[in-house]
Amino acid sequence: MEIIEKVLGNRADAAWAARLRDASVDWLELSQWDAQKNRLRKETENGRSMAVALERGESLRDGDVLEWDENARSAVVCRIRLCPVMAVDLTGLAAFGVERAVSSAVRLGHALGNQHWPAVVKNGVVYVPMTADECRTLKDCAVSSFAEKSEKLKYKQKFEQADKNAKIWKDRFEKLNKDYEELKQKAQPFLDAIEIASEKVWAFINAILARGKELYEHKHPARNRGQDMEI
Repeated sequence: MEIIEKVLGNRADAAWAARLRDASVDWLELSQWDAQKNRLRKETENGRSMAVALERGESLRDGDVLEWDENARSAVVCRIRLCPVMAVDLTGLAAFGVERAVSSAVRLGHALGNQHWPAVVKNGVVYVPMTADECRTLKDCAVSSFAEKSEKLKYKQKFEQADKNAKIWKDRFEKLNKDYEELKQKAQPFLDAIEIASEKVWAFINAILARGKELYEHKHPARNRGQDMEI
């Protein structure tokens, strides 16, 4: 096992870029999480076992040269595999006042601390590296939240449409009721006339029937019982 206690340089430097151009490079690939550690054990792509033991506070960067053999023109170079990053934009908090901005920042820091998530703040944006599982969980939560919001929006739209329809029917009913009252008011004299005429018609019919009965009784007077019997 080879022990690496310091970094020789970085391939981003012009001098090292020239050296590595025609060299044989064996890559020590690290995750973004492993790269933040100052002590770790890992195998290179060619199977060489490497033990990194840096000073406290130091960490590996992408392109760091860990070993160089001038005669063999070979090197071991660190390659950091970037993982998904969650970005939390806090630039808009200033518009909500100091108290709310501080409260939101503290709650975010508390949440990140509970998960032991490292974070980098740059230009008002908090960048949090995520593992593959955490990324999937976050995506599932986002999709679930989106679906819930979509469902709520759908029902909200249905409610608004139903409320709109109810107002339309209410307006129609009120208009019909108003038209009915106006028509009833206009027709009231005719209704009263029909009611009065009906009473007079019945009075006229009853008068005729009574007169007919009187004429009949006058022409056919009632006889006493036994009046037509011979003595």
